[in-house]
Amino acid sequence: MREVLSGCSKAIAAILAILFVITALVALVLFNVERELFKPELYKDAMAELEFYDELPGLLAEQMQYVMTYNPCEEDPSQCEGEGPPGEGEGPGEGEGGPPEFFQNLTTEDWERLLTGLVPTSWLRTQAESLIDQLFAMLDSGEVGTEIMISMVGLKAHMLGDDGMQAILGLIRAQPPCTSEQIMQLGQLEIDMSTVSMLMTCSPPPEFIDELLPQIRPILEEIVGDIDDEVNLMDSLGGMGDGEGEPQPPPTEGGGGFSFETFRWVRLANRLSPLLPLALLLLVTLFGVRSLKGFFLWWGIPLLIVGVIAFTSSSALPLLMNWAISAYGSSLLPAGISPGLLDLAIDLGGYVLGSVAGSITLQAAILGAVGLVFIVVSFFFKRRREVVVTPRVDEFPDQDIDQYE
Repeated sequence: MREVLSGCSKAIAAILAILFVITALVALVLFNVERELFKPELYKDAMAELEFYDELPGLLAEQMQYVMTYNPCEEDPSQCEGEGPPGEGEGPGEGEGGPPEFFQNLTTEDWERLLTGLVPTSWLRTQAESLIDQLFAMLDSGEVGTEIMISMVGLKAHMLGDDGMQAILGLIRAQPPCTSEQIMQLGQLEIDMSTVSMLMTCSPPPEFIDELLPQIRPILEEIVGDIDDEVNLMDSLGGMGDGEGEPQPPPTEGGGGFSFETFRWVRLANRLSPLLPLALLLLVTLFGVRSLKGFFLWWGIPLLIVGVIAFTSSSALPLLMNWAISAYGSSLLPAGISPGLLDLAIDLGGYVLGSVAGSITLQAAILGAVGLVFIVVSFFFKRRREVVVTPRVDEFPDQDIDQYE
């Protein structure tokens, strides 16, 4: 009966050890996803490492030009089946609700000069990092915030400075030359918004712009002055307003809405996920361990298996990600994304995923090393027990030594 109970106990311990390996692998992923993905510093470091702020104006310029010339019918003609040919002079972005017509005349270089002149890199970085801090503070609190503020003071000052004015002049110079009739009309107009609007449709001679510039600046100052010093991004989030400009929290019960309460519990479960494999390992000790040698074996073998599997998987993860992106990445992302902006998004995602994989790899190496040490130590206890229990012949001269072997 004792042998039967011992066998059942070891079988239960073996099942628990297998469950430990499975849950430990899952817990490594969940714990590190929670630990790494919700660190604001990770995203700040990623943007700095990839020179995000320096590259963004050029990439946005490429994206704007890509949107202006993007034609979905070229990629998927089935989308345009049954539709008549586009009207003459129509193009992407034109028509009701589209961008102003003068944007159609900008090249990629014009867009880059405009964005670089209007949006300083220092302001962009400061506000982006502030946005990241506010967003993760809201996620950490587990409650929907009513404010995610962006300061526009520095941007407004820059737009009215020399760089901002030069960017606006560059926008004017990118337009086709004004005809004599248009120049005459400009000379007869009062200096108001209609003059500024007309300047955006054609490019007058430089001397004409130099004459109008001192009078145009106050108008631009008035336009920029109407921009709020702080903008609440929560007012612009879809589904977050009540129709009167007041942000409302999403539903937390029923209706299939996003629940921050559920989100908070999921994060808590991720943080506590290592407790489950630890509890299973303690149960393995209870059912399987009967000696120090058994302790080191029952702990060492599962730990080594977890370490080896997690280490090899996390090391291969970047290669798997690159294959998945090359095979399916373009089909999973929305159409109309420029190649440069797509590459930047992939690089940012790869940096973040690499941080998670690196953390898992380090922890897996530690677990595997501990498991290997435990297994080696178990053999030491076996040799030590043999030396201690083996009797010496000179201590029992009158007895048969065979009975002690």
